[in-house]
Amino acid sequence: MLKYSQILSADSGWQDLLETYQVKWIIISPNTPLATALQTNSNWILAYQDQITVIYQRSK
Repeated sequence: MLKYSQILSADSGWQDLLETYQVKWIIISPNTPLATALQTNSNWILAYQDQITVIYQRSK
């Protein structure tokens, strides 16, 4: 649960955890620190967005 919290909060090392677990897609609420971090991260592409959900796909 600690790792999930680290990713969701976009705390230091969150990108490494996504890499370690080979996460390819992220489905999350748009009002989270992780969603904000993904907006400016070139490794992730916004695939879908509405008021409730954003979906990001790994770009590489």
